[in-house]
Amino acid sequence: MPNFSFFAMNTPWFDLTPVRVAVIEEGLTSIGENVFSEHPERPGRPQVLERVTIPSTVTTIGDYAFGGCTKLEGVTIPNSVVSIGHSAFADCNSMAYANIGTGVRTLGNGTFERCMSLTELVLPEGLTEFGDYCFRMCIGLTEFTIPGTVTEMRTYPFDACEKLKTITVGNGVTQFTPFLFSACSGLETVVIPGSVQVFSDNCFRDCPKLKSITIPGSVNRIGSYAFSNCPKLETVTFTGTVETLAEHSFSGSGLKSIDLAGVKNIEANAFYACGQLTAVTVANSVISMGSATFSKCSKLATVTIGTGLTELPSYAFSQTGITGITIPGTIKTIGQQAFEECPLLTDVTIGEGVETIKNGAFKWCDALTNIVLANSVATAETLAFQNCFELAEITFGSGFSRLNSLAFLNCGKLKTVRVLATTPPSLETGVGLKLFPVEDDTLYVPQGRKSAYQASSWGGEFMTINEM
Repeated sequence: MPNFSFFAMNTPWFDLTPVRVAVIEEGLTSIGENVFSEHPERPGRPQVLERVTIPSTVTTIGDYAFGGCTKLEGVTIPNSVVSIGHSAFADCNSMAYANIGTGVRTLGNGTFERCMSLTELVLPEGLTEFGDYCFRMCIGLTEFTIPGTVTEMRTYPFDACEKLKTITVGNGVTQFTPFLFSACSGLETVVIPGSVQVFSDNCFRDCPKLKSITIPGSVNRIGSYAFSNCPKLETVTFTGTVETLAEHSFSGSGLKSIDLAGVKNIEANAFYACGQLTAVTVANSVISMGSATFSKCSKLATVTIGTGLTELPSYAFSQTGITGITIPGTIKTIGQQAFEECPLLTDVTIGEGVETIKNGAFKWCDALTNIVLANSVATAETLAFQNCFELAEITFGSGFSRLNSLAFLNCGKLKTVRVLATTPPSLETGVGLKLFPVEDDTLYVPQGRKSAYQASSWGGEFMTINEM
């Protein structure tokens, strides 16, 4: 099969006689769209181009210029080239190397997408941006350096680069874009510069070998699912103030412990189902948490809650292995089902300042035997302690004023109830239902208040009322 030299590159490759080696002569300034690619009008045409020589006069390489040249072995792009178009070398499955000249400033969308044999690729200093899917599924790449001149990276640029093990990012980047390194199944190490301010959604999602990450002090947001499903990610270190951890940002990761010092706002499910997590410090810096923040962290045993929160959200620690919890008085509300299905929880301390225990907050806490509510607690809502089968004693503080129906449903061992309030709290009982289910239970009330309790709805709940 013959070789050809070209001076003018305006004719699509499908109109030319197939050649294995193409030498483009000096003087040409642009390689147009689809010139060497498999044209969509000729999908069955065989690809035979193995080598191409691009002269130093070329400044642009157009969209799909070499796309689908499945036998192209490699390419050297001269320093004269400034921009390389969308999918210019996409699906060049045999390409092992790409030498990119120092003049290149932009790479288009999918420029080297699915170049599965590509193992040698160095981006030049001076490059400022590359597009969506630029290196997606380049499964031969093992390490990569993003030059400090790069300021913009689009979505999915390294998605599914399965063998990519080490990434060094230059200090021109301010945002890790969506799906930046997602599904890089071999990625272990990332060097992150202090210029990065945002980790966008899904940027490291499904990186099963990533072991640790240090978040620079410049970062103010970590996006949704940013590190989700990273099962070997054991350590995350925050070095500055992070305004927001978005929903599911670390869900399903391999974290063993986490100190949230410096973090301000945590959105829903941020650490959902982190199955190896054993210890959490919710630092004083944290001022809000979304629902189910640590739900289904089955090994989570130790939790320290700082003074920045005013509310524990719904399902915050549900279905965890917590054994004891101290809730500081700065928290006003314990949210709905916040500790639901914590089967090992035996010790609960509720600080002075807590006011409301919402629906099902301690539902299905099978091991809980005794609880003392602070004097500030005014309300326990419906099903607050449902199915706490071992609960035998509870003390309501002096400020308690309302107990909702079914709060102690199926608490069959609750025989001792103490109320420190001088005025009998209101009881919202269902028709034909006892709020306190045990028949031989005893109520203890303040001195001189027995008659007041007997005359209230509490009198119908207890066989025995004694003064303390």
